[in-house]
Amino acid sequence: MGTLKKLENELEGVHYSMLQEYLETGNQGLVENSEMILYLEQLDKVRGWHYSLMTESKILKALRLDYPSMSLKVAKTRYADAINYFYGDTTIKKKAYRNMIGDEM
Repeated sequence: MGTLKKLENELEGVHYSMLQEYLETGNQGLVENSEMILYLEQLDKVRGWHYSLMTESKILKALRLDYPSMSLKVAKTRYADAINYFYGDTTIKKKAYRNMIGDEM
């Protein structure tokens, strides 16, 4: 396994933990480095694509097109992190989402 891939595997999950810690403590130092800013940008893109009703597979492809060096594993992690971050604390029932989507169509 190459050094870059090994580092990529070791770092996955750290960004989301840093984001959670930032939300709990307000320590801006956790989200000010360029790598974290890129991570947040990726989460926001995933959220936008998800909101536009793109499927998971299309979102993964779009993410990898925007970031050609991103592996499929990292893209899947970004997708899961975005869904958990933006939609994880919702108390809205699935039926309400179905009705909302039906209205948009």
